[in-house]
Amino acid sequence: MNLLAIMSHELLDEQREEAQNQLGVTEIKILPNELLKIWRSIDPIGELPIEELYKIVQWIDMESSLNDYILIQGEYGGTFYLVDYCLKNGRIPIYATTNRVVEEKREGDHIVTKRIFKHGCLRRYIGFT
Repeated sequence: MNLLAIMSHELLDEQREEAQNQLGVTEIKILPNELLKIWRSIDPIGELPIEELYKIVQWIDMESSLNDYILIQGEYGGTFYLVDYCLKNGRIPIYATTNRVVEEKREGDHIVTKRIFKHGCLRRYIGFT
């Protein structure tokens, strides 16, 4: 079973291990550089670039089979577009949850805040049926 990763950063070791041990993933495929550039640069102003995002849909079709996992995280509209596509086309869209720890430390007359994000789990996107 494959997992396609559509996200702006690299998978953490914990995410890879969970995918393999809990989901039964045998191969992880990362978004190619030309598509990663599209995914990372969705303009927050104006309409969603559907023609550009469709190139990622084509990659999903070429690189995955029914019931493969597709890890999707990124800009909200683009994420929704790809999750909706996966749900309608027999792929299993998932995302990574995080545990957030906030540490505050007083340094003289100001406070320094440090946010630590730790992998929680891989969770399925659920659609209405």
